[in-house]
Amino acid sequence: MSRHWVWHFKRVKWQVSDLAQPGFTIIELLVVIAIIAVLVAMSLPMLGDAQATARAVKCSSQLRQIGVAWHLFLGDHDDTFPRWQGNLQWFYGGLHPSAWNPAGATLQYRPLNPYVSRKLVNEKEAPLFRCPDDRNIPGVTRQYTAYEYFGNDYLMNAALLYISRDDPQTPTIWEFESLQLVDVSIPYSQLILAGDAQWYYSINDARWDAHFHNNQDVMNVLFLDGHVTYQQIKRGQVVTNAYSAIPQRVILIEEKDGGQG
Repeated sequence: MSRHWVWHFKRVKWQVSDLAQPGFTIIELLVVIAIIAVLVAMSLPMLGDAQATARAVKCSSQLRQIGVAWHLFLGDHDDTFPRWQGNLQWFYGGLHPSAWNPAGATLQYRPLNPYVSRKLVNEKEAPLFRCPDDRNIPGVTRQYTAYEYFGNDYLMNAALLYISRDDPQTPTIWEFESLQLVDVSIPYSQLILAGDAQWYYSINDARWDAHFHNNQDVMNVLFLDGHVTYQQIKRGQVVTNAYSAIPQRVILIEEKDGGQG
């Protein structure tokens, strides 16, 4: 009997000793928590950058689809762009907004909409024309975002909506006709078709800014050949060696100087 109690006592003592093995101290636990907090803080800016990049990529994809729709439209209209109507550079496609009703604008005339019908959810939503970084344009859209105000975040190149010719009978009168692709005398890969609203304000050096991607002069731009680039549009420069907002050939000063040299 005594041997049994001795053995039992030793077994209990071993079990208690086993449970009493040392673990994390309070200080060690706090150090681990601090390290995790530092790692999270370091990763947050990278996460924000990744999300911004994802929004810019989605914006670029939407512009490519708009480019495809334009080429479908041109194919059905003898390679001719729609004729200029008031503010059609905003209203070529997208939502019919109620926030703004400019004089002379035919809001119901959205010539590109039939070619993106699958991207128009209903009368109140046109997600293809809404940039993921859509925001208001100070001094232009007031408290509304650009999409809410215009129904479209992607401003078209207005120079493609008309071509002016001198009337030989009355040289002082300008007649506005629809622009055709045959009127374009520069490579399609250089001619801006549309883009984030900021491209228009940058080229015209306007006092308004629409920094959709938090970058003052870098934005998504759609070219007539259908490709999209995320690039800088220089303030006040309508034509450069990289892009042109004018469909006709323009000899740049630096080209002329280079040719003489």
